[in-house]
Amino acid sequence: MKTKLTLRVEKDLIDAAKEHASKHEESLSGLVSKFFQLLVNDRNQKAVMHGPITASLRGVVSSAEDKEAYREHLEAKYV
Repeated sequence: MKTKLTLRVEKDLIDAAKEHASKHEESLSGLVSKFFQLLVNDRNQKAVMHGPITASLRGVVSSAEDKEAYREHLEAKYV
């Protein structure tokens, strides 16, 4: 069942999204629906692939910090 949704978004963003939708022969509502579906599918896929706890922790640690900490650990262990 489809229902109406009201969003508050910056005018410039709405204009750009409308232009994008028009170029791709799509409605703005269709683009928003597809985006929401991608969000739901992505979240569900990550939860299945990694389990709910692991999926919720994804992105918590910066990869650059992770690499640096691992490098320091290896130096302390082997040097």
